[in-house]
Parts: sequence; C-alpha cells; structure tokens
Amino acid sequence: MTTNNSIGTAFSAVALIGACIGIISIILAWITVSIFFYTESQTGLDLVKNAFDDLSQKDVYVLFMPLVVALLSISGLIGAALSFSKPKKGRGIQITVSGVGVLIAFIIFATYKSGFIEMSDLLGTGAYLAAVGGILLMVGGVGIAATSK
Repeated sequence: MTTNNSIGTAFSAVALIGACIGIISIILAWITVSIFFYTESQTGLDLVKNAFDDLSQKDVYVLFMPLVVALLSISGLIGAALSFSKPKKGRGIQITVSGVGVLIAFIIFATYKSGFIEMSDLLGTGAYLAAVGGILLMVGGVGIAATSK
C-alpha cells in the first residue's frame, strides 16, 4: 500500500523532471523557418541575445520569453528539490505558480503576431518542450500541495 510520503515523492520527481525540461528548452530551437531545403533555427539563447542587442525594438518583450521560462523553471527546480526532503503545501503552491508562469510565457510567445508573420507557424522544439515542462511543473506542484500538510 502506498503512503502519502511516497506519492509526494513521486510528485516531486514529476516537478523535478518538468523543471529540467524547462531549463533545457532554452538551448533548443524556439523558432524554425523552413524554405524548401533550407532550414534556419533560433534557440532560446539566440533570441535573448538578439533582444539584448537591440532593446529599442517595439515588441522586444517576446524575445525574452525563453529567459522567463528558464528562470521560472529554475525556481521550480529549487522547490522540487527541496520538497524531496520536506514536502510542504507552500512549496507545492510555489512550484504550481512556476508552472503556470512557464505556460503563460509560452502562450505569450506562441500567440505573438507581427504583420503577416504568426509565431505559431514557426515554433520549434524548445518552445513545445517549455510547454511540456510547465505542465509537468503544474502537475507536480498540485500533487505536492495536495499530499502534504
């Protein structure tokens, strides 16, 4: 028979995996453009570097979303690692909020439209993995909050 402690540990592991996926997503392609046999990709780090290169752009905030995902994932990683030793309801809520923040950052990035270019048509693997990481953070955080005192 499983106890609340082992279930809480499983949810901590889910949150930890989600946080790691979110952190790794910044080094993968967030934008992929394919024209016939030519493919160009921009990683999350490339987008953040481009944003810092020209802060005067009108919609530069969209380029910072991979950085927001990475920072929120680091917050979730710390919370998930700490919840292995002593799961607390507040830590579960913190992890859940990190996951929600990751999903909001992904939605802001994915729904951006500039002129005739829609970002949703150009999304790469890193952007999708950020969403998966956010969902796993949310599931792990809710589970930790529900099973802890």
